[in-house]
Amino acid sequence: MASTRAADRQGDRVPACRRGASTRRPGARGHAHEIEVEAPEDSIVDEAQLAFMGVPEEKLSAAKVAVHEHMQRFRIDAQLSRFPLAFQIFQASKQ
Repeated sequence: MASTRAADRQGDRVPACRRGASTRRPGARGHAHEIEVEAPEDSIVDEAQLAFMGVPEEKLSAAKVAVHEHMQRFRIDAQLSRFPLAFQIFQASKQ
């Protein structure tokens, strides 16, 4: 369910981003891409990031457990995980 909500938020941002790009640059075109990348889990999230995001020390253990559980869906094996990576490339010309 959480991933669906995140996808919905992402889905809301993409059209807004495209509208903003075409407003600033008439004729701007965007192309959406999605690939899968393999990487160690700690290249995506680690304890330092949780602290940077403002997780208080007393909630750090619970946050690490929640992250570990969430990341299970991406695991390939003990060393690597496969993550979806979505991005857009915009093309515009100066007028």
